[in-house]
Amino acid sequence: MPKVSVIIPAYNCERYIGQAIESVLCQGVRNLELLVVNDGSTDGTLSIVKFLAEKDSRIRVLSQANSGKPAIARNVGIRQSSGEFICFLDADDLFFPRKLEKQLDVFRRYPHLNLVFHDVKNLYENGEESGSYLGRAEFRDHVATTSAAKGMDFICATAIFTTSCPPIARAWPSRTSWYAAQPWRLKAHGFPKT
Repeated sequence: MPKVSVIIPAYNCERYIGQAIESVLCQGVRNLELLVVNDGSTDGTLSIVKFLAEKDSRIRVLSQANSGKPAIARNVGIRQSSGEFICFLDADDLFFPRKLEKQLDVFRRYPHLNLVFHDVKNLYENGEESGSYLGRAEFRDHVATTSAAKGMDFICATAIFTTSCPPIARAWPSRTSWYAAQPWRLKAHGFPKT
């Protein structure tokens, strides 16, 4: 099974970070590393992450001065990652059970893809849930060009990339491959890798 690197940028999220980490460690995918990039937290976030890292060797703790931008912390995680696949999770979000297994299965079925993303649900503290994000974002079922793919509106925490995927390689090739999954149906959108 290929290795997955999950990157969590974390800033002052002591209330949620434990649940976020647990949702990653409970995935059926065992060959993973979890890189938590502490972005200068001033609350108990770093202490919680270090405590959990002592209990599970898959957790790596990285710390930096506060950048004020989660993308900077994500890039630190990318540079330190060793997986064949990379995905993100915000410190106040959760992975649904089997998320990574399902996404890796898509890569197995469609080996020409280099990006897989899915829909989300917003969960509120009072137990309520919101509907489809992609439905609200006027999700397009077919992408014919890279420029259309670059314009796709999806939440980065839903995506898993190969390490050669354009967002990771920092350059868009003439064509890219991606796959979108919604809770009630799956659609493949494939373009050959270049």
